[in-house]
Amino acid sequence: MSGDTPPLANWSLAEPPEMNSSSHVTGTNASNGTGTAPQDGPGLARMALVPEIPGWVSSLYLCMLCLSILVGVPGNALTLAAYARIKNKTSCDWYILVVALTDLASCLFRSPVYILEHKGVWLRYSTSDLCKFISWLSQTTVCVSIFIFALVAIDRYIKLCHTFKWNISPKRARLLCLIIVVTNSVLAAPCLYIFENLTRGVCQVKVPLQQNVLVKGYYR
Repeated sequence: MSGDTPPLANWSLAEPPEMNSSSHVTGTNASNGTGTAPQDGPGLARMALVPEIPGWVSSLYLCMLCLSILVGVPGNALTLAAYARIKNKTSCDWYILVVALTDLASCLFRSPVYILEHKGVWLRYSTSDLCKFISWLSQTTVCVSIFIFALVAIDRYIKLCHTFKWNISPKRARLLCLIIVVTNSVLAAPCLYIFENLTRGVCQVKVPLQQNVLVKGYYR
């Protein structure tokens, strides 16, 4: 996804070996018969994950995700509550409200999904429909934040360099924010088709579409 794909989601395109109740093997030694029988629990879902990363990197990544949830959820919720009480909002107030809302949605939905994928429990309790929705929401929130910050830059430029010519009024700011949200929600709609739960235990682009020219162009 655009700027939203976690480092732990760079899985190999090779599908894991099929497993049944009579022969369970794990790791890269599965082909030569030297694998060991898996244990019950989250390890079963984690068997299909291919990436080779140091343990400290994995722990640091999980800590950052947990920290983003612990700080981001109450922080953005308080911001929304505080700015929602302002009666005569300025254009800057509207920008802050929208950014806080998108960040809160990301902290509540996308970050937990990364954690569940990494811990190997996502595939057990999720559905492809949920995967599609989370991917669409993630794409939308990231793009909305980017465009809102671009709008803030334009607003600051106008106020500083063309103070007496034209300004973005609060009403215009609210309308522009609405246009940005609706437009990016529509542009993120392909996520509802191209994403699904893969057998490796992650929510990613469908394997047949990963080399599709249109899909690559969409993310570039």
